Amino acid sequence: MNHDAIINLQAALTFAPSNNGLRMVLARTLMEEKRYPEAEMEFKEILRQSPTSIHAKGGLAKVAAAQGKHSMAYVILEEICVERETDAEYHILFARELLADNQPHEASEQYRHAIRKDRRVQTEELDYLFG
Repeated sequence: MNHDAIINLQAALTFAPSNNGLRMVLARTLMEEKRYPEAEMEFKEILRQSPTSIHAKGGLAKVAAAQGKHSMAYVILEEICVERETDAEYHILFARELLADNQPHEASEQYRHAIRKDRRVQTEELDYLFG
């Protein structure tokens, strides 16, 4: 089903290449389908047109982490997690990247910040790690 949606979104973007809302739907759909290099390209295009888009930066960070590009994900998350409006899910992802980088204290801070923003992101795994 998503294959047809992707084709239709790509076709629509040929007529409206600056429609970042449409491009965001395409990027997220590609990410759901684990087509990470293509999703990365779309998120980067959104950022080229709208450099301050928190959602595009967050999507790019998710795609980078999924591809094992942890340094890239870390840098993006470090930047966006200082923003007040950043979604809790990005703080969770940053906590995981910090753990992978052997920074447990900072990871714990990001996790606690995330669950203060939205308790729905709380996980047993991270609760166990951070006590």
